[in-house]
Amino acid sequence: MVLLGVVLPVLLGAVMLGTDFAVLYYNWSILQKAADAAALAGAVYLPGSPETAISVANNYAKMNGVGNSRADNIAVTVDGSTTPQWVQVTLTRSVPYSFGRAMGLTSATVQAIGKATIATSCEAAGGSHFLPIGVDCTTNDCYKPGQVITLAQNQVGPGDWGPLSLPGMSGVSDMENVTHYGWTSPNPADPNEILTVNSGGCSNGGPGCVTMQPGQGSVTKIEAGVNERLQDSSSMALGDSWQNPNPADPCVAELPMVDYTGVNGSSQLAPITGFAEVWLLGTDNQNNLRVVFIKAVSSGNIPGGTCQNFGSTKPVLTD
Repeated sequence: MVLLGVVLPVLLGAVMLGTDFAVLYYNWSILQKAADAAALAGAVYLPGSPETAISVANNYAKMNGVGNSRADNIAVTVDGSTTPQWVQVTLTRSVPYSFGRAMGLTSATVQAIGKATIATSCEAAGGSHFLPIGVDCTTNDCYKPGQVITLAQNQVGPGDWGPLSLPGMSGVSDMENVTHYGWTSPNPADPNEILTVNSGGCSNGGPGCVTMQPGQGSVTKIEAGVNERLQDSSSMALGDSWQNPNPADPCVAELPMVDYTGVNGSSQLAPITGFAEVWLLGTDNQNNLRVVFIKAVSSGNIPGGTCQNFGSTKPVLTD
């Protein structure tokens, strides 16, 4: 009994402090998620509008339940260079102790920091704006800027499209994920694992040749990936359009333009003739893809060996 009388208060104290520490951790996790979300939301507006980046970051923190009491503080800072590249959001909260008061503890300050930087679509973790969708075009002047195009599926001719298995992809199984997040080269140092305009034909393969991956399975996966990009764009609510696209918008996509002449089956090679930057509108119930043509890139290797840098950027979290 004497031993129990000595040990019990210690155990109760440990349990009570453990409860307070759990509350502190819970509040920290809320702050961290809010800080990350706010930093990503603000970085979308860099480098062009740092003031908007700060305002949006503040608003996103509040939308996530921070800053609604005097116990919270929000501090947003932006890279001070002429072309700012990052947003940092520091959130602090004073959390009162419940059981710790018995030991003279009143409150503790919890802090979380979220920092997001902008990277080109080639550099950003998680992918790029390149999609595994080949647009049939034998020259670089098939379409005009602002032209709304309905790309038909399972046909071969001007204005049609077909699923592509790009370097590093595992066929149909990768179609949805790569369409949603974009393609990047698995090995930029290998000329056969980059995207480039073909100049010598594809009878023997080589750089600038892509593999056709037709079939309803591929089409269904690509349609799902396109819809996921549109949902991401809607949730970001950037307020842009094809005339003035925000480079971070998932509606912006780059599609290889492919010469389908003589191609009529799965796993056949087709040459890349150029690259089309488009604005995704969606798919219809017949799997036709509707896009707005923005511009074309007709020649040259893809810079960095991964994807064409159209100036597209996306925000990514950083330490």
